Amino acid sequence: RELRLEVEELRSSRVQEDVVSRAESRVKELESTLRTEERNKSSLTNTIGKLERRINEMNDQMEEEHRIATEQKELMTQRIRSLKRQLNEAEEEASRKEAQFRHTQRELTEERE
Repeated sequence: RELRLEVEELRSSRVQEDVVSRAESRVKELESTLRTEERNKSSLTNTIGKLERRINEMNDQMEEEHRIATEQKELMTQRIRSLKRQLNEAEEEASRKEAQFRHTQRELTEERE
């Protein structure tokens, strides 16, 4: 009987050792997976940081380009207004000179008659 009990204990102990061995193997596997995932997380965090900085740079650049475009638009609007004013003044001057020419020509025609 004692031998049978001892054999049963040994078998039970082997089963437990096998279970423990499998559990330890699984723990090592999970630890390895965890380290890999932590490295991936670190890499992705760095990539996200770089992309966020790039987005901020591009936003700053876009705002600067928008500001410059707005300034140029305002300058062009002022230039167009100035040119229109000059054109109107030139047209008015041309009309005055044309009227003066016609008046002078009438006077000349009257004097010749």
